[in-house]
Amino acid sequence: MYSVLSQAFSGSGSFGKSADPKALEVALKASFSNSETASTISRTQTINMLKEMMYRTCERFINGQIDKSQYPIIAARDQRIMVSILAIEQLTSSLLPKPSAIAASGNASAGKSTSDAILSVDNAKKNVDESEKALEVAKKEYDTENGSGNACAALAAKAQNKEPLTDAEKSKLLKCEEKKSVLENAEKKFTKATNYYEKLTALIANADASSATTSAILPVSFPATEIDKQIEETRSQRIQAVANVVKEIAIKSFNQDDETSFFCYDVFNRYGLENKLSQPCITFLLAKVESETESLRRQIEKSETTAQMEKEEQKRFAVFWEYVKDKQDKASEGQMNLIFAEFEKAYKGRYETIEEEIQEMKKATEKNIIFNAFGQLAIPIQRNIVEIVEKLKTKQLFDSFWKKVANNCKDGTQCANAGKIQELIEKLGVDGDLKNKIQEMKDKEMGAVFNIFIELSPEIQKKLY
Repeated sequence: MYSVLSQAFSGSGSFGKSADPKALEVALKASFSNSETASTISRTQTINMLKEMMYRTCERFINGQIDKSQYPIIAARDQRIMVSILAIEQLTSSLLPKPSAIAASGNASAGKSTSDAILSVDNAKKNVDESEKALEVAKKEYDTENGSGNACAALAAKAQNKEPLTDAEKSKLLKCEEKKSVLENAEKKFTKATNYYEKLTALIANADASSATTSAILPVSFPATEIDKQIEETRSQRIQAVANVVKEIAIKSFNQDDETSFFCYDVFNRYGLENKLSQPCITFLLAKVESETESLRRQIEKSETTAQMEKEEQKRFAVFWEYVKDKQDKASEGQMNLIFAEFEKAYKGRYETIEEEIQEMKKATEKNIIFNAFGQLAIPIQRNIVEIVEKLKTKQLFDSFWKKVANNCKDGTQCANAGKIQELIEKLGVDGDLKNKIQEMKDKEMGAVFNIFIELSPEIQKKLY
């Protein structure tokens, strides 16, 4: 706690003659004020614990209750406890009280006039009526969605028990949750409006009353500033990510087997390496080093696997982006719609589960935004999208190839001109099985030629194109 002392003094005087020449006018004025304000400086549980534990450890060492070998062991234990408490503090968002101020103060107030009070009550009544109507609408919509069989509660129980849900049930459950959320908000608004109206009508009888109060000690909590609100919003957005990291730290802290190591360190410091207990300690510590080395090796392998997966994801996106980008390196709306129209036809069930991510990709044009949305998709979905892209690219190559070789056959249909096919073979300079494969296209209809075309390698397809 700190305090601020404030004092002020002012004075004034006047000197002059009056109407009577024999008389003088003299006036003096003086005023003095004194005030003191005190405020608290809030500390978290971890800060208080740090201060106490470090001080007490130092105190025990100075008093000879612990020696040099025990001091670092106790400090390590304290550190582990501090990490655990800090983790719990972060998970519970640290219940830190707002600073309070204590000051001498006095105030006087006059009640509102009758007309002002009536206007306030009228506005409050309108708010109650509006919130009541909104509550009725929300309840009706939820009851309609819920049905006579209480479908929403049944689906919620099914989801909580981790039973499999169909796509229709998932959609139904989502609608139920939305309607329930609207209903709960409407109930809160109605309750708040009703309570305010009741308190206001209870005070209407004292509309013309006046009061005066004086308090020598008045605790005042500082109001939340705009920065405080921004901090709270940021905390709510990041709390899940922070919670996962802090949880992992706490688990590691509790799972440590340092006590045996601490015992061995103390044995080495007190009795050296030739004591009967020293050899078991050496064996234990060597085994621990080998175990931790193996654990570290597995972590490195895991990180390398993650890096490889990220590299493969970047390759998949590169194929996708190469197809959808325009000359300004922005996403082409036409190409995007073409891909996802084909994806919806080929994978209709999967498309519905990722429709939100797909819409986000469609709305964006910047590469980095689309890449982030692409990365949110499951790996099988990414692979399916790349397959669609490859098929569309092959189809475009074939369409250009077909325009070159197509000719009217004897029966009036279009087929591959044998002479043009032969010219392409000679131009490419191919032989063997590849030559025979391309020769099969001669005089074939478009469908048969396409089936042969897709069996060729991408390099040959581009050369034929």
